[in-house]
Amino acid sequence: MTRMSRGGEYLRAVEILYALSYTIKMAPKSGPAPEGYFEYVVPPLEGQWWQEGIHGVDYTRKDKFCWTAMIRQPEFVDSQVYAAAVETVARKTADRCCQSPARNLYGGAVCPVYAYRQL
Repeated sequence: MTRMSRGGEYLRAVEILYALSYTIKMAPKSGPAPEGYFEYVVPPLEGQWWQEGIHGVDYTRKDKFCWTAMIRQPEFVDSQVYAAAVETVARKTADRCCQSPARNLYGGAVCPVYAYRQL
């Protein structure tokens, strides 16, 4: 979850989520395929937006928006596959901030998730 006023955080989160997702998708091209791998289309970005402490939505208070961004992963993505993708993206981008996405389960599906809550 992040605030709208934090310039670039949402864009950076989306970039990293897609980098992780495509790293997992293309894993067989750079080494052995993860167990259970199958060809698939990377699912779309999903997001949740809200404002804490506000009933409904107050568009005049964009700085109060919080968000969670996620991309669902196929069933074969386990902790090892996910950790390898995080390591690969961090190495290729020379950016350790890709360690930030959490690996969460939503309805049984693995999703790298970026979240920020304004306190």
